[in-house]
Amino acid sequence: MRKDSSIPQRKSVRLEGFDYASGGAYFITVCTESKAPCFERYPELKAIVEVEWDSLPARFPSVTADVFVAMPNHVHGILILDQAGRAGSSPAPTAGRRGCTVSIEEVRSFIAIELPENIKGRLGELQSRLQSGKSRARWVAPESIHLTLKFLGDVKPDREAELAAGVVAAVQGARRFTLPVGGFGAFPSLSHPRVVWAGCQPVPPLELLQHRVEQAMERLGFPLEGRAFHPHLTLGRAQRDARASAFRDLEDRITALAFDGEVAVESVDLMESQLARDGARYTRRHAAALAA
Repeated sequence: MRKDSSIPQRKSVRLEGFDYASGGAYFITVCTESKAPCFERYPELKAIVEVEWDSLPARFPSVTADVFVAMPNHVHGILILDQAGRAGSSPAPTAGRRGCTVSIEEVRSFIAIELPENIKGRLGELQSRLQSGKSRARWVAPESIHLTLKFLGDVKPDREAELAAGVVAAVQGARRFTLPVGGFGAFPSLSHPRVVWAGCQPVPPLELLQHRVEQAMERLGFPLEGRAFHPHLTLGRAQRDARASAFRDLEDRITALAFDGEVAVESVDLMESQLARDGARYTRRHAAALAA
């Protein structure tokens, strides 16, 4: 943000000589430009910031995004650096209305395996049984449940053809396979969940396919994921202000549920994510078919 020399500047509270790239937990505050109450005027911006916060670990593997809250003109959060932070790049924002800053030129993209309607339907039914408890979570719409292979982040629209060609190259020679799915869990734990998921078995064809996608995207300038691949289907995310006590009965409810099935994996898809007040909406941009 630009500094106005005519306005007194607050003295920095940073500890002199401390390396803020070192591991540890950091409390951060980010204010809107001119302290405009953007999140009060435009609730959809709050949803965008929440999704951006959740995506930080995917974009920066050394970072864990902990608690977060959005106020009318600023946000507070705790970021945990597991090791020295790695440099990354972010797209330049575009100025919005009344001092609010909104990025509108990039397309949020990821690479995924879509699920058949019968699996989505069954997961939706099980979601409804989890929702009936005290758990305070934002649940993914059943039609949007998918298996993410690689999160790309915000990319320029003119790179779509390049990305589609990269996905086609990644699956070249790969054959269709059956993916067993079943069971439930949560990251980091059922007692303190941030993400509630349904499981996928890490069968060799899936792991090989995900590795090939990683390699193909690295050649296009996207950094390799620093964490091990744990295939899962995200069902919901804990609300930012939810306390651990709100999920006290989650483990019992999950234990009482039974789910298993098979997904015939026939393509890998380049997806677009559009943020909305009621959650993200996904659109398939390109499908790269696997060999029969």
